[in-house]
Amino acid sequence: AGLVRMYQGDDAAVRCLKVLSNGDLLVIIAKKLYHSPANKFQLTQIAGTISGTDIVSIADNGIVAMIVNGSTNQILNLSTLVLTKLTGSNIPRSSFVAFLDGRFVLNKVKTGRFVWTDLYSTNIDPLSYATAEASPDPMVALIEFQRELWMFGKQTVERYYSNNDLNAPYVRLPGGVIQIGCDAPFSVCKFATGVIWLAVSEFGGNQIVMSAGGAPTRISNHAIEAEISSYSTTTDAIAYAYQDNGHAFYVISFPSGNTTFVFDGTTQLWHQRSWTNSFGQHERHRGQVHAYFNGKHLLGDHENGRIYDL
Repeated sequence: AGLVRMYQGDDAAVRCLKVLSNGDLLVIIAKKLYHSPANKFQLTQIAGTISGTDIVSIADNGIVAMIVNGSTNQILNLSTLVLTKLTGSNIPRSSFVAFLDGRFVLNKVKTGRFVWTDLYSTNIDPLSYATAEASPDPMVALIEFQRELWMFGKQTVERYYSNNDLNAPYVRLPGGVIQIGCDAPFSVCKFATGVIWLAVSEFGGNQIVMSAGGAPTRISNHAIEAEISSYSTTTDAIAYAYQDNGHAFYVISFPSGNTTFVFDGTTQLWHQRSWTNSFGQHERHRGQVHAYFNGKHLLGDHENGRIYDL
C-alpha cells in the first residue's frame, strides 16, 4: 500500500485521527491538537496540550468533542475551538469515550466501572455510573457498535443497550455476555460485519476474533497465532479498519514484534504489510491510526509525526 505524505508534524507518534459528526477532522500529534474544516485538509493547531503519549479516544455530541487519553479528560467547543479540561470529583480517568443517545460514556481505568454524562452535557452526576459485573475483571476498552455499548474486560465482553431511563440509561442485554476477553485495548475495531479484537480467555490468548453480537468467530490462523505468541508482549497491539475497492481491511500492528498483519474481510485471507528501512529490513507498517476524510484514507505514522494519504 503506497503512502503519500500530506502533513509533517512534530517528530513523534500520531495519536488520533477523528472525523467529527460535522465532518471536521481532529488530529493529535505528540501533545498537540489540530483541527481541519470539513471541506479541505487544512490543519490549524489549537491552543492547549494533550497529555500522555498513548492513543487518544474522541467522541462528540455535535456541540463539543470529548477527548480522553488515560489521564486527562478535555472538552473542545466545536464552535469556538477552545480546549478546556473537564474537572470535578466525579470525572474518572478514562482511556475510551463513546457517544450514544445523547450521552457521553466513559470507562474508569483499572476498574470495571463506566460513567455517563447528563443529556447533551458534559456534567457527570455522582450516581451516573454502573459496573460491568459478569466477571470481576477490569474493563480495558469501550466502544459503541450498532447502537450498543461493548465493554471489553480481560476475561469477558459485556454488551449494553440504551433504554431511555434517566436513572439507568444503559442496561446489559439479556445474554449479552461473551466469555472471551480482550488482550490489547487498542486492537478493538468496528469492522464491516462486526467487532474484531485480539482475544484472551481462561483457556489462552493470541487469537484474533470477530463478533457481531453472538459467539466470537476465530479469524486468525495457526501461522499468525504462532507468530504472535513469539512476541515479548501482545498487549501493545494497535489496529484500525477501513474499506476500499470493495474490500474491508483490519490492520493490526504489534510494536513488540515490529510486524503488521492485515485481514481482508472480503476474501477472508490474511497478508502482511511492512516498511523497508534504509538497511533493507522489513518493519511494521508506518500507519497506526486511520480516518476517512474528504474522500481520502488518512493514516497517522506511529513515530515521525506524518499524516499520509493511503
